[in-house]
Amino acid sequence: MEVFAEVESSQETVQIHRKFAEADPAHTIHLVISLHKLGVDLSNVGRHEDAVLANEEAVGLLRNLAETDPSISKDLAISLTNLGSALPHVGRYSDAARAHEEAANLFRKLAETNPAVNKYLVNSLHNLGIDFRKMGCHEDAARADEETVLLYRKLAETDPTVNKDLVTSLHNLGRDLQSMGRHENAVCANEEEISLLRNLAETDPTFNHFLGQSLNNLGGNLSDMGRHEDAVPAYEEAARLFRKLAETDSTVNNNLASSLRSLGIGLSSIGRHEDAVRAYEEAVSLHRKLADSDPTAHEVLAGSLHNLGIILRGTGRHKDAARSHGEAVKIYRELAETDPAINKDLATSLRNLSMDLRNMGCDEDAVSANEEEVSVLRTLAEKDPTVDQFLAKSLHNLGMDLEKTGRYEDAASTHEEAVERFRKLAETDPTINEYLVNSLHYLGMDLRNVGRHEDAVSINEEEVSVLRTLAETHDPAVNEYLANSLHNLGVYLSNMGRPEDAVRIHEEAARVLRNLAETDPTVRKNLANSLHSLGIDLRNIGRLEDATRAYEEAVSLYHKLTETDPTLNGNLANSLHNLGVVFSTMGRHEDAVLAIEEAVSLRRKLAETDPTFNEYLANSLNNLGVELPYVCRYDDAARAKEEAASLFRELKESDSTVDEDLVDSLRSLGTDLHSVDRHEGES
Repeated sequence: MEVFAEVESSQETVQIHRKFAEADPAHTIHLVISLHKLGVDLSNVGRHEDAVLANEEAVGLLRNLAETDPSISKDLAISLTNLGSALPHVGRYSDAARAHEEAANLFRKLAETNPAVNKYLVNSLHNLGIDFRKMGCHEDAARADEETVLLYRKLAETDPTVNKDLVTSLHNLGRDLQSMGRHENAVCANEEEISLLRNLAETDPTFNHFLGQSLNNLGGNLSDMGRHEDAVPAYEEAARLFRKLAETDSTVNNNLASSLRSLGIGLSSIGRHEDAVRAYEEAVSLHRKLADSDPTAHEVLAGSLHNLGIILRGTGRHKDAARSHGEAVKIYRELAETDPAINKDLATSLRNLSMDLRNMGCDEDAVSANEEEVSVLRTLAEKDPTVDQFLAKSLHNLGMDLEKTGRYEDAASTHEEAVERFRKLAETDPTINEYLVNSLHYLGMDLRNVGRHEDAVSINEEEVSVLRTLAETHDPAVNEYLANSLHNLGVYLSNMGRPEDAVRIHEEAARVLRNLAETDPTVRKNLANSLHSLGIDLRNIGRLEDATRAYEEAVSLYHKLTETDPTLNGNLANSLHNLGVVFSTMGRHEDAVLAIEEAVSLRRKLAETDPTFNEYLANSLNNLGVELPYVCRYDDAARAKEEAASLFRELKESDSTVDEDLVDSLRSLGTDLHSVDRHEGES
């Protein structure tokens, strides 16, 4: 009741001074003082609109007086400061900034001849920084804060008590610099702030709370700069301070939990995953206790559980990660019943839960989590179009999980929806094409799984088209993905009996890979693979000379690659075998023998440790037996055919489809034995 009485008293005083000022202009200054008092009293009872009106009247009166009396400038600046402080309460931040800026200009001019005015100037600049910050104008806020810091530093030289205000200004400056991305400058401000707080805390322990917060901010800025090793000690010291403070003040547990979360992220960033888990587990434990007495803390608890799950996944503890994400999902579900805005966090936790379940091999459960996520995002997307991108990504992931569980039709329809949404998003945001390409790739696989081969090729052709555009207009590194997609498309076209189209695509893949191989030797393996496939297609359309060149280039590359990677000897043998077939077709039997003999040698060695190569070895031996008579090596031909027949007999015991190969081999063997007068082995 007293505050309301104060308002009535101030209003009466204003009316009295207004009457006196009407009769005697010299009394105007008293009216201004009473208006200032009324403005304060109105603010105290929440009548902010009326408080602004009182301050605006005071400023107007002082402007008139200042026109003829320059000595009024200080009073006008003070009145502008009061008005600037009142305006934010009614949301007029821009007007508040103008009032504080005008006050600062007046104080700055007065300070030129009277340094004592600097204490008023620094207050206006401090408030101006706050106004700009609330408006999101961080550059302007930083300029005001920088001048504030300079003034406080100067004032602190003669008055150490000012260091408290200097700390606040450095804190604000650090925040603005961080928002501008000027992290190095923000770190400098943080470090000066922390140095001052350490000194203040030596004589006043209550400053340890602010020191902990400042250490957290320093850690955040260092992390943003990628200086994670330096950030961790700052987080660790903050956690130690808050842990000690929490022993006597349980309200500090919230700050401690926040520091532990930041510490957990920092430790994870430098590979100390187990320590990161311990920090986050302690944070979760604290949040559980806080949530027991404060229902509003459940959202923060869910967020900590979510992040703990991510860190646990990084240590390979997928089951624990799933448990943590599962609990986060449960909390978010309950919160979303009364606060739909929580659904975004629910969707994110469901996505991570599905990843954990996938890592555990629980594909069916992963599908269920993904399906719920998609359902939540569909609802959100109806009111918020910005959610469409997340919905499309979730549909893509769901399609992959459905494919793993053998639900190919569902996988195809889900990826089709993802592709359609990505197509639409890419119309206005070309960066979405990267996601579109990925979904097109998997959609092609799904369509092939359900026998829709023509549709699959169309999708793969679109994938290649999008990749071509990305390679031309964005990152040239996309060319490697383009080459791989071209290679796959070529194989699909060949399998569908479209060898001419397959040749065209494989030739493009080879061109792209050759260019890449000039600067990146690791691409040579893919180039050799594409050349091998190109050789097959060229042979199928009768371009034998071109097929020969493709195989010879592939063989040359594989020879070099096998010097450091023996696992590619199988690929080398395949290309040599096929090269021998082409030579044979062209009548170049001596060259055919040389190529096939090397293939036989490689496959024989591979079969010693991997019996699955015996079938390939038998085929090469059979072909070698066919070629050798052309160069008059009949005995060698017979031996090759005998070995091939023996291998085919062994293979027939476990695979009845080998019969036809065995008959062909034995028939050829009869011819070869007749040529060397060994009729007893003929059949």
